[in-house]
Amino acid sequence: MATGVGLGSSDILCGGENAGDPTSCVLDEGRETETPSEVFAVRPTGSSPDTPGWSVRSVPDCDPILRPQASGSIDKDLRHQSMPAEGHHEVMVLTPQHDRSLAQMEESELNTALQAIRTRAKQLIDDDVIEHVVMIVNHGPEAGSAIKHTHAQIFGLPFPTEDLRDELKNCVSYSEATGSCILCDQIRAGEADTDIVLVENDEFVSYVPFAARVPFQIMIGPKNHSARFEDTDDNHIALLSEVLSKTTRMLSSALDDPPFNLIIKSSPEHEPSDLSYHWHIDILPRQSILTNFELASDVWFNTVAPEESAKILRGDRALYSGDSGS
Repeated sequence: MATGVGLGSSDILCGGENAGDPTSCVLDEGRETETPSEVFAVRPTGSSPDTPGWSVRSVPDCDPILRPQASGSIDKDLRHQSMPAEGHHEVMVLTPQHDRSLAQMEESELNTALQAIRTRAKQLIDDDVIEHVVMIVNHGPEAGSAIKHTHAQIFGLPFPTEDLRDELKNCVSYSEATGSCILCDQIRAGEADTDIVLVENDEFVSYVPFAARVPFQIMIGPKNHSARFEDTDDNHIALLSEVLSKTTRMLSSALDDPPFNLIIKSSPEHEPSDLSYHWHIDILPRQSILTNFELASDVWFNTVAPEESAKILRGDRALYSGDSGS
């Protein structure tokens, strides 16, 4: 339970911003004293915290879902198991520019932002309480973002999420059955089947996955096996920035800047399944509302085949009203 959090969105930081009034955004450069004190920043050497001049800046959320040293006790009663909401919940502002989306950011800016997310995630993992770091970017109100200013949310959790546990379990089962990593095999298959590939370089590839949960879902992953995003070095971050920049611009152009959720999925620290889990980025456009059946069954309907999604995203064919790919 997070009863103190604003009902509109966990993005609401110190009041967020008033719709239609970009001057009200507290994440803008020059308004550092209106947010909680920064816990991490990329800024010139010697500059003072909570002052202008930063490139990336992370602050605790004013309405955090998780709190360091949260009060409460663990209840193991099977009827209502619970534990304190202990952990970290931060808002990382990815650019000082108020109106610059991920797709509009320069590749060098994305490089700085991704390095910052990686570095802060590594710092949070050093907290003995934290087992898993969730890293997300919400773009657009329909994707849950109450603030237009481009930012990430970083959550330090004392346990892996249920969704990640399921992924880890499936990856281990696949590895035991085949002796291989499922994402490694998917990426190799994607390279062979260029119909679903969007962008690639020597180290990373973006593509529409075969079992996409929603139309135009995109995955970005390293071509060589790696379990944790946090272990990615600066050279590889630069190559990731190239692919992410081209991919988000492709998405914005093809679908007219759609709302989307971006999730960096990384193996928890000390996870024994390092050889079977492969970190990756999921980009989930919010083009439609989930049906009641999908919510009830956890069975997802995708009305656009991956090959058709890739063609539209690459600009090989136009998206038109009523296009279902069927």
